[in-house]
Amino acid sequence: MPFRLSIRRAFGAALFTASLLLTSMPAPSFALDPPRPLPGYRPTFVTERRSGPWVDCAWAAASMLLDKWTNGATTVGRERLRILAKDPIGGSNFADMQRSFARLGLKLSWSPSGGDRITWTKLIDRLAHGSGAILLGDDGKLPRKYGRWDPLFWRNTGVLDDHAIYLDGYDKQTKRILVMDPLAPERWGGEWIPVSALRKFAWHSGTALWAATTPTAAKAPFAGVELGDPGATADAAALHLRWPIDGAPTAWKAPGFDAAVQMDPIAGPDPLATDVAALPADPADPPVAPLLAAVTGGDAQGLEATIRLPKTPGIYRVTVALTDHRFGQQVGSAGPFNLYVPGPRAWSFGLPGPQEVAPGELARVSFAVSNVGTESWAPPLSVPGSPQAAGLSRDTRLVGTWVGPTADVTDDRGTATLPDIDFGRLQLLAGYVQFVDDLIRVPTEIGEWHLVVRVVENHEGPSDFIGSAPGDMTFDIRGQVDGVAVPVSPGS
Repeated sequence: MPFRLSIRRAFGAALFTASLLLTSMPAPSFALDPPRPLPGYRPTFVTERRSGPWVDCAWAAASMLLDKWTNGATTVGRERLRILAKDPIGGSNFADMQRSFARLGLKLSWSPSGGDRITWTKLIDRLAHGSGAILLGDDGKLPRKYGRWDPLFWRNTGVLDDHAIYLDGYDKQTKRILVMDPLAPERWGGEWIPVSALRKFAWHSGTALWAATTPTAAKAPFAGVELGDPGATADAAALHLRWPIDGAPTAWKAPGFDAAVQMDPIAGPDPLATDVAALPADPADPPVAPLLAAVTGGDAQGLEATIRLPKTPGIYRVTVALTDHRFGQQVGSAGPFNLYVPGPRAWSFGLPGPQEVAPGELARVSFAVSNVGTESWAPPLSVPGSPQAAGLSRDTRLVGTWVGPTADVTDDRGTATLPDIDFGRLQLLAGYVQFVDDLIRVPTEIGEWHLVVRVVENHEGPSDFIGSAPGDMTFDIRGQVDGVAVPVSPGS
């Protein structure tokens, strides 16, 4: 025959010291925000039917309550919950559960004297709004058919039929509550029991029940929200990302979220990734720490993340994932980006938009190149005849390289690479701009071509112009322009 020590008696002994048992415990991984159930979430059923004495109804119900409270993010078995509470096998009470839940980062209150006061009206209202609950009572006072899981136990009276059951949901039409009785076998889905039957079962002190509930359910923070494609910019200190809100429920407000950042140095840019160029750091500005975290914010129009740049100049592959505070679930992402972090020698381009051109024609290009770094591109002054004079020429030049459907031209003599375009020398002081206006011969092969421009020097090495993003001019080479066919001669 099943045997239990009195839950009722154990509860009465612990009520007055419960507040002393709340201690600071390390929060588990789910506790990003105070957890609350999601609408419609139902916990996995936990049975107490195991070998040995059946004395775990309270802990089986507590295991389901924890599952409900955290939407399945934290599931702890009844035996483990008992161990967390340092509770020996025997009569268990809400104070024991409170110790166990506190160690998991949750503050459990209960009725009638454990920080909450739950009447039938309040219990039904909470269940109707997505709460889960533990209800204590006398199993023998339930109608016979609900005591079928353990008829011998059901026939007991007094302290020998003390029982804890888990409640999940209320049906207003039938006035029934979904009961998940720990005495049922594994994989039991619960059954809907009339409130009138549960009134006979339940313990109460005046109008207050002996019960504990989860918070009421709340929608997921980003439920019904659609984020648009993110935009990215960078300055001398940070990468700035913004996700527009394409759709959201009425009166929705941006909740707390984090941006998890992956930023890895790479030898060369990913050709499929978007380029984002930062500005060189000003030597007069105080140094900033390398990337540690993302500072985030948002409103009903968009979400923003501001991410510190690394100290070391170079090219970085960056991906960002947004996670909400409540559940830690990913709600948006950005990247990968090619993030260019320049050093003291750095350039910037002001380039035209895409052009439609005929194969092999002379096309006009007009653009600007700026020295946005802190060092001059002009050769340093030297005294003629000095030992250093012969090695001072930098010959800083602007060069364009073709990239397109193919960068090779093949003839009977073999294969030759399309030649670079030399736009001439650049001897810009820091902060100065030079405008380029030139005619260039475009490739003869139809397709989308890119002229990638960058600044080079005779002394260019691994540290020269590192982290400066190349410019990219797009040429859509077509067999017809403005609807007129363009003949291509063999010698063009």
